[in-house]
Amino acid sequence: MKHTASFPKLQFASSSHRLLALICGAIFLLLFCVPLNAEEGFLVSVPHYANGPELGIVNPQYIYTCSDDAVVVVSLVTFVPCPHDIHYYDLGAITKLDSNGNLLWIKYFPDIVEWITGLGIDENDTVSFIAGNFMGPGQRYLAHVDSNGDMTEMPLDLDDLYVSDLSEGLRTASGDFIVIGRVVQDWSPYQSPLAFLRISPDAEVLVSSFIPPDSTMVHDITVYDAEIEAGGTVLISCQINPNKIELLRLDMDGALIERIQLDNCDYFPLLYRSPESEYTIATYSEGIPSSLDRIAHIAWVAEDDIAYHTVLEPAFGYGYSMTTIDNDVYIVSFLNSMSNIWLSRYNYTDVYEHVWAWNHPDLYFNSGGEQHIHRLLSSTQNGCIYVAGYRNYRLVVAKLLPTGQVPIEDDIAVPPLQKISAYPNPMKEHVMFKIDDASPTEASASLEVYNIKGQLVRGLESSRAGEYLWDGYDNKGRSCPTGIYLIRDSKGIYKQTKVIKIK
Repeated sequence: MKHTASFPKLQFASSSHRLLALICGAIFLLLFCVPLNAEEGFLVSVPHYANGPELGIVNPQYIYTCSDDAVVVVSLVTFVPCPHDIHYYDLGAITKLDSNGNLLWIKYFPDIVEWITGLGIDENDTVSFIAGNFMGPGQRYLAHVDSNGDMTEMPLDLDDLYVSDLSEGLRTASGDFIVIGRVVQDWSPYQSPLAFLRISPDAEVLVSSFIPPDSTMVHDITVYDAEIEAGGTVLISCQINPNKIELLRLDMDGALIERIQLDNCDYFPLLYRSPESEYTIATYSEGIPSSLDRIAHIAWVAEDDIAYHTVLEPAFGYGYSMTTIDNDVYIVSFLNSMSNIWLSRYNYTDVYEHVWAWNHPDLYFNSGGEQHIHRLLSSTQNGCIYVAGYRNYRLVVAKLLPTGQVPIEDDIAVPPLQKISAYPNPMKEHVMFKIDDASPTEASASLEVYNIKGQLVRGLESSRAGEYLWDGYDNKGRSCPTGIYLIRDSKGIYKQTKVIKIK
């Protein structure tokens, strides 16, 4: 027999009662189904102490977001027993904050360590890493720290493989770990091969593979970054031959599949792949001849194709840490125009556009150097960004909203929306400008081209409503040299645009 649930019928005397009921129902849903408080950013500093008053100098290495949007930071901490003492010791530390910036706990490693290679965080919020010191080849161990801060350590024996430097680590979908490093002991004095290791969660070496350089010149390889691609292959940003920066694509057993040379790349690319994305995003820069400025490039690297994008902000310098949300890129880099290390956001529509740059007087970024980058950025489920830094011996963690804001808005540098578009940029023979969303009066305003010294180079009049063509020549008919040029409207209504002339 079929049973049908019955419900009491509600009858309303008029349509006004029915409308009132709908409004009350909507209010009920808003109260109980939607958080009342919008998510806020924060900036907090956390001191580290060892024995009583011993204050540690904190050097953040990795930052990870937990399933509940809590954040975990893995750091190296240098403790000096007393002021001006030449004796010191290094410990590893793990700091956990909740999503509002409140300190949950700090745990210190039981052994002295001098380096850490992060391996990632799993679905149970367990953070894994390899740690060790430089006292001997056997001073290495694999560690797992659970959500409560409890640590499990296991010795990692790599002595027979002569692998010394472990630069980058990755967690695979199966739970194993990929570790990329180099061999620097008992090998040919003219070659230092790249080492690829796959390690089980209990510190067993499952796979070891070595890729020697092609050159016999004396050269130390540099492993800069690594990422696991959508198809399960491993992409490595490195230089294993002199003067040749490239991407290596390897399978899960460390066999070399392909060498990839990125266009216009003269500094090591950063790599990151968002979950479920079909491609890995690579960010890197290119030097401009006869200039201290650099051009930023973003490449979408798939297993059978590469799509290149040029960032419309030429102040980009050298990248140190990067993450992505969908196609948008967040990167800690040296911005030449600001002469400092900043966190920047680049939004993607049909091109990449520099939206905001952020720095704070109470936070310094750690670049990490060429041999070992630090992963200082992580994202939350709601599109916020965690960033780790340091200041005055303390760990500093900031949580930024997608707008680049933290609670004190006066400290934030958020550039206005760009209204003058340029294509192609960089330019070779010509560039076309357009004033976006301009009224007929604004569209007919003249544009002016200035060089990087602020000198007027060329005045432009619109050929059609809102469109301007610059052929790369100045007002006297002379070809302008390569470099950066500033485009301004004569009425000063819009933010200036930068154009890069490369030939």
